Amino acid sequence: MSKRRGFALIEILICILTVCICIPMTVQVISITRNVLKDRTPLQDQIALVQLRHYLAVAYDIELQPTMISFQRQHEEMRLRLVNQNLIIQPGTQIFLIDIESAMFHLENDSVILRYVRENQEYEVFLCKQ
Repeated sequence: MSKRRGFALIEILICILTVCICIPMTVQVISITRNVLKDRTPLQDQIALVQLRHYLAVAYDIELQPTMISFQRQHEEMRLRLVNQNLIIQPGTQIFLIDIESAMFHLENDSVILRYVRENQEYEVFLCKQ
């Protein structure tokens, strides 16, 4: 038979110490997770537009239409246009911009300009020289 009766002070102190150690670590993990899950769409757009500019830099015979750009690249006819809210190059399905509502191409001072809308905000970016 155990002679231990009553209040278990040592066990309670160990539990409090463990909780005090775990709370700061949990707060740090939550703050790091929040930063990781933050929307990085503007950065992804910038990267995609740089890749698209490099893609169009070696293109020739560029034909501009309001909703599509046709061009030749490596002796192949290609089209850049909006399909299912994604700006893609066809043939194939190389996606450059995702979740955009509309995309319009126009010529301004001998430069091809892309104007697109995402979440009711309009963006206008330079693509290439005509």
